[in-house]
Amino acid sequence: MKAEALTAVIGSYLYLDDTTLAEVYLKEYKNSQFADFKQDHIQAMIYSKKGQYDKSISLYKELLHSVDKERRISIVVDLIEDCLRLGDTNTVNEIIASEATFFPSVPIKNPRRGTVKYSV
Repeated sequence: MKAEALTAVIGSYLYLDDTTLAEVYLKEYKNSQFADFKQDHIQAMIYSKKGQYDKSISLYKELLHSVDKERRISIVVDLIEDCLRLGDTNTVNEIIASEATFFPSVPIKNPRRGTVKYSV
């Protein structure tokens, strides 16, 4: 529960463009026993908010290779957004061409959104 609360707080600070406080709470999240791949995803989001797109894109790409298929879609969305900010349409086209590699293989159940089924 604490890890979810920390990620919610971090998300709120990112929404408010307060990367300083987002980084403070990210550090606390990283030190928690529940830290997982989200810590790197959040770090990439902070880089993006700071306009450090080369760093965020690099980290998003690393994440795509280190997380399972069911967790890739949100990373891909953020990666595409940053590529578009830089005008990198080649990477966006590569991602679109490989969409089957990041769509979840089973429907995702989310208590806030219901069941989401992706298809290619």
